[in-house]
Amino acid sequence: MLGGMIGLPGNLAATFMLPVTSRSMDHNMATGGQFTTKSSGLGDLSIGMTSNRNTSQRTSLAYGISLTLPTGTINARDVTPASSPNKMVLPYPMQLGSGSMEIKPETSASVQLGNVNLGTRISGTVRTGKNETGYKLGNELATSVWVAFQPAASTEASIAFGYNRWGNISGSDSRLQQQIGMVPSADPKLRRGSELLFTPEIIVSKNNTRLGSHGIIISGTLPLWHSLEGPQLGLAWSFGLGWRFSTN
Repeated sequence: MLGGMIGLPGNLAATFMLPVTSRSMDHNMATGGQFTTKSSGLGDLSIGMTSNRNTSQRTSLAYGISLTLPTGTINARDVTPASSPNKMVLPYPMQLGSGSMEIKPETSASVQLGNVNLGTRISGTVRTGKNETGYKLGNELATSVWVAFQPAASTEASIAFGYNRWGNISGSDSRLQQQIGMVPSADPKLRRGSELLFTPEIIVSKNNTRLGSHGIIISGTLPLWHSLEGPQLGLAWSFGLGWRFSTN
């Protein structure tokens, strides 16, 4: 994920995020065979505006909204046993974008209690219409609560619990019709689900260098519970490693 934030007057900031994605999916066939499909490239570009305000000495409120542009492909293809030697369109989870304009509002609130920060956040993703191939990904809702503290002067640690919910796909990609019944990820009616996640995170910072301030971000995510509509993909675990740089 490539991202940036530019400070503006009035406690405002402009943001952008562009994912660079590489995906692979392993398949076990009913006949006992196995194969793997892959896709890679740029995802959907997100441009937004955020504001952060201190409502008292201990509490703060942040809110923002972003617009996602459909720069990621919805035409990713690869060779499968059914299409060999030709490439065929891959199912929905292997596509790199939604193909639709998206509106993403979010808000968060936090309170500082000594060296401990408590907070909550809620955000949503609303797809504005069907894409050029005739489908629209389901809307999404994400909520989380967190506890953050500083075990050392240059280190921040946090523990978060997040609840995510997403809907089924509206419409369908006609190019995937022949795969329905054989490949569960090609069925638009098997995409709805919800999950409860546990995410610890550590940020190690180095401030006031010649080039600005730097931070290394290490995080992991484990699912505590999930409910999936039919045989679809669920999160096993995830690991995150990031670098944050800021300058005035």
